[in-house]
Amino acid sequence: IIQDMIPLDTLSAIYNFNETVIDESGHLNNPTASAGLTYIDGQWQGKALSFNGTSTYFEVNDKANLNFSGEFEIFVWVKWSSTTKQYLLTKRTTSSNGLGISVNHTTAGDIALELNGTTLISSSAGFNDGNNHLIRVTRDSANLVTLYVDKVSKGTATITHNLTTTGKLRVGRNETTT
Repeated sequence: IIQDMIPLDTLSAIYNFNETVIDESGHLNNPTASAGLTYIDGQWQGKALSFNGTSTYFEVNDKANLNFSGEFEIFVWVKWSSTTKQYLLTKRTTSSNGLGISVNHTTAGDIALELNGTTLISSSAGFNDGNNHLIRVTRDSANLVTLYVDKVSKGTATITHNLTTTGKLRVGRNETTT
């Protein structure tokens, strides 16, 4: 569905999770997956990947086309019902640099975006309702970063920092998780 919204040739990575974690963008940003990843029936045709929130994840080694510098967009479909803080995606080496997207950050059901020490949190909770939600993060040419949930803006901040880090791109795990 996301592929119908944006030009594929501008993407750095595509992970559809339809029974594979291989990067479908052509950039070969293929991850290393942990043991225990589970495929479940997806919302749309095909499968989805289920992370357990503790020990299942995948990570991609640092590459220049995975750095969040300049303009960028991130799209993540997510469905969860837990109430504990969990990271969906990170690209950083410490909690004070780079980028992190988490759920249940402050309140059960909220969504947070962390960028070099600045945090945007959805003003409402309740997204841990077991339904699919589209999280979108954009950074425009004026460095305005916007967090959207289900096509509704949940907050903005001007972030002029270069978000480039040597950290791995991680899905389902934070940089400090061992």
